[in-house]
Amino acid sequence: MKLLGIVVLFLLVVAFGLSQAISDSGADHNTSTVITYPNKNGHSDSTGLFTSSDGLRETYFRKGLKHGPFRSYYLKNGRLACFGHYANDVMSGDWHYFDENDLLIMSEHGISLNDTVIATNGNGSHIRPLMRSLLRRYWPNGLVRMEGICLYNESAEIDFWRYGTWTYYDTLGLPQKTTNYYPGQFVND
Repeated sequence: MKLLGIVVLFLLVVAFGLSQAISDSGADHNTSTVITYPNKNGHSDSTGLFTSSDGLRETYFRKGLKHGPFRSYYLKNGRLACFGHYANDVMSGDWHYFDENDLLIMSEHGISLNDTVIATNGNGSHIRPLMRSLLRRYWPNGLVRMEGICLYNESAEIDFWRYGTWTYYDTLGLPQKTTNYYPGQFVND
């Protein structure tokens, strides 16, 4: 029953946060709403709704670390920008990214820590990126445009290294070419 009350309260806060984000889209947002509650072990957990100049983020915390589902929304129209999951402050599992018109533009699958692959920076130095995933980018018609393993430190949205075999598709979903990237080629596209 207590959990049901927390869920209802959370949904009310989400609804209020989204309506505020949509109705005040021209304003400068640097506010947050955090719901803190004790978990069954007596530790303080929280759910946060954070707004900033680029959107609204829904983040769950356990023992001060991001843990659980994550969602971000565009401030301009309140639509979903991305969703995924954190485990102990690290992105994990599958993440999906959308444009402002709800089109899927990128997805990551099997996100995990990279403990083996070394990549080469543009200046020739070697680095071991923190994360790895299967990355897919999509055409506006929803078909896969390219896919392959990516390595990155902060976010594949910002920059990444391509690793292994990448496949590139045309707008009909037919494979056009494959390219091998070893030990990892930095990409900023």
